[in-house]
Amino acid sequence: MDQKDTEDAAEDAPGGLYGVRPAGREGWFLRDYRGDLAALTTALADEGMVAEVVEIAPFLRRGPMSLPDFILDETALHFGWSFDPAIDGWRAPGEAVASFPGTPLPVDRIDVRYEVPAAFWMPITIAAGGQSVTFEVSNTWDPIPDITPWLERVLDGEHPRLTIDREGEYTELHVLPADQGVRLVVSLLDEEWLTPIDVSIPRLALIAGFYRPLVAMWESDALLNEGWRRWHFDLAVGSSGLTAADYIPYSVRSARIDATLADHPDCLGKTL
Repeated sequence: MDQKDTEDAAEDAPGGLYGVRPAGREGWFLRDYRGDLAALTTALADEGMVAEVVEIAPFLRRGPMSLPDFILDETALHFGWSFDPAIDGWRAPGEAVASFPGTPLPVDRIDVRYEVPAAFWMPITIAAGGQSVTFEVSNTWDPIPDITPWLERVLDGEHPRLTIDREGEYTELHVLPADQGVRLVVSLLDEEWLTPIDVSIPRLALIAGFYRPLVAMWESDALLNEGWRRWHFDLAVGSSGLTAADYIPYSVRSARIDATLADHPDCLGKTL
């Protein structure tokens, strides 16, 4: 077998990026392993480690060398994992990080502005109590469909995290418990996890602040007439095979959130 055949065979071999949580430990570490989940579990047991193992992503790569740590980190982030410095480990999607240091600023409202897309990019600004941050999201890893389910989980009393992949840079929106309402922390990977937003806010005020302007922009004439073509790649490049549905933005509405906000029209400033 020549070198190319060897590399092709290695590329087709099982393997992937795994999350490993040793028994009795809080949090996970990442493991790039040439083998399937069962083989890795056995290998860890041979090393004397009893651990829970989950696959994060499959990997197709040439040669026997492991991937650099920054690629492993970015891949985990892309799939919704988050590094938690408080435990020097990773949190799986759905697992909250330990509380951030510092004290959140109490506010009664949050203002979120979603701008009409231009050239496949959309600026989002979040502001509360004199704190603010602006970042751009792209249609390559469209985060808009994830916002409403994230808010529904907040509505259900959960403390979820929303990870936004900005083509290799990441914004995380953390909802954490607070004495009154919830705590919102916005952290930026490209700024070494700078937290430009750290506030405590009534739960429904948080939901309304993110949801109402999203619906307003998404259902606006500006998006329908021009912005959607700047966001929907196939429309922009004139792909063939488009259907009538391609010309209408997908829905961002939640019947449950709509009903709740209708029952609490003055929820801004109320502790709910």
